[in-house]
Amino acid sequence: MGRNKEIALTLATSLDDLSSVTLSPEDVFGRHCAIVGSSGSGKSWSVARLVEECAKHRSNIILLDATGEYEPLSHGTFHIHLGEARRSDCTSLEATIPYYELSEADLFSIFQPSSATQWMKLRAAIKTLKLLQLQPGLGSQGTFIKAQKNKSTYDRALASKLAVLERPDSIFNIHRLPLQIELECVDPVRSQSEMDCWGGINRDDVSECLPLINRVEDALKTPELAGIFHPPAGHSAFEAMEKLITDHSVSVLRVSMEFLPSTHRVREIVANALARHLLSLGRAGILAGRPLVLVLDEAHQILRSTSGQYAELPADAFQVIAKEGRKYGLTLCVATQRPRDIPEDVLSQIGTFIAHRLIASTDRNAIEHASGAMDDSHLACLATLGPGEALLLGAGIRDPKRVKILPPLHAPRSLGPDYQKTWRRVTTRSD
Repeated sequence: MGRNKEIALTLATSLDDLSSVTLSPEDVFGRHCAIVGSSGSGKSWSVARLVEECAKHRSNIILLDATGEYEPLSHGTFHIHLGEARRSDCTSLEATIPYYELSEADLFSIFQPSSATQWMKLRAAIKTLKLLQLQPGLGSQGTFIKAQKNKSTYDRALASKLAVLERPDSIFNIHRLPLQIELECVDPVRSQSEMDCWGGINRDDVSECLPLINRVEDALKTPELAGIFHPPAGHSAFEAMEKLITDHSVSVLRVSMEFLPSTHRVREIVANALARHLLSLGRAGILAGRPLVLVLDEAHQILRSTSGQYAELPADAFQVIAKEGRKYGLTLCVATQRPRDIPEDVLSQIGTFIAHRLIASTDRNAIEHASGAMDDSHLACLATLGPGEALLLGAGIRDPKRVKILPPLHAPRSLGPDYQKTWRRVTTRSD
């Protein structure tokens, strides 16, 4: 056996001959991996078992935990959470992703400009505020009034700082954004003979941008978004991910998103920002010596189609990782209850499936179409698998195998309600 096969992950027992099922990391993650199954089928146990097996070695795993159910993971795992903890028993370290670490596209996804004018004025306002951060004396009280002003001073400052302004980590005061959007609503020139000056306030543009201004103001005041727009002093999630790559004492970084709101697409935007940062590290060659596996739980909540309302605001970092990540040392492992909701350009790149019970025919058909390794008997089998049972199939597996996933050492907190304990009989005197 070659050196690259010496590391083995013991995941399951065969249901056919009760033999141990052991796979190499290359078999599991070589061409991306998906763990799928309906609620109660054992999907979360498979994720926990797989992560625990990886943590026995000098692995490099980042687990994006949507609900916090993998908090019990222990050996070799470091835990952080995003957002303010709402449980007194939370033991993970709070980390932040402040707005200035988000891309312009991420902010647009939160603020949702709905017309060409809103897009243009929002982009112009952000650029102006970034310029004022570098050259505060250009404006007054953190904003810049364009109406009736000569353009030359602004244009010279813009040209001198352009390289810095175009960097994704360029900082600005987002709390001045609503007013600056309004101040951008001016006529492009004062007159045909005074084209070097902006004109007066354009009332039509102001009216057009008023809904956008209200949305921005509401977002900045929303308590659930305070961790982004009013970030506490603390550790950056980006820094935590970078430390994982160099700290060989840690094999797994769990990033809990349970305290992030489900409104304003925040979880989707934050997860995409984390994935995009990892992709940038991969493209810079930082992962070449220590490849990284990004595990995304509840992937159907994060990976959405870029058609429809958000067609111009794609959160597509995961799609890019699925297509290009392997050559940079970055592999994707998605876990979902609804494979039918995973974009085809992600699902089609999956090489290994751990498929638990799937009741809906649309889910089974999505796996059949993506894997290309299932016949009718295997397809029918997916609807009858018991809890913890799964079908293993993929490029590194000779034939599809029916298996029973071994229980993890630290089970995830994914049990349903305990009615026997909580629904106690109410006693009365007549009893």
